[in-house]
Amino acid sequence: MRGPRTWGAVPWLVTGLSLMGVPSATAAGGTVQDLGSFGNATRTYDINAQGQVVGGAKSSITHGTHPFEWTGSRLRDLGSLADTSEALGINDAGQAFGYYLSYAPGGGLGGFFWDGSHQRDIGSLDSNWAQPADMNQRGQITGNAALPGSGLSTHAFRWTPGTGGSTGDLRIYR
Repeated sequence: MRGPRTWGAVPWLVTGLSLMGVPSATAAGGTVQDLGSFGNATRTYDINAQGQVVGGAKSSITHGTHPFEWTGSRLRDLGSLADTSEALGINDAGQAFGYYLSYAPGGGLGGFFWDGSHQRDIGSLDSNWAQPADMNQRGQITGNAALPGSGLSTHAFRWTPGTGGSTGDLRIYR
């Protein structure tokens, strides 16, 4: 992973506009390739050494955004734990992480881990706000989370994937 992600307009230009119907184009000494969409806007956030790409895509059917993985031929919908969700990063093992946002009463912001076949909620320290920021090659996710009753005060966390059916281990650092 390469540190903090930027939420700019460039990813929208590459995938969201579908390059105006052009499957690939040469630009600035390289090739730009249209990765497709689910029928509406699509944006990318990360690429690993194998060329797998992750991001978020809006469907023409649903109102929210779903996380996706692109592996060279098509977008794969990773599903969503809430109203809207996007994959923010992918490691070389094909594990991805991202956020989800629930608009339901009592809902909030949380993080998820994708192991290549299943999506898991990483937890939120018993609050309704946890923001994942990065993931390493072992699938450990770091970010910030609010503690119950702490208002806007946040603490750093590290989540480690579990084994044998465990959902994982979320640790707070004060």
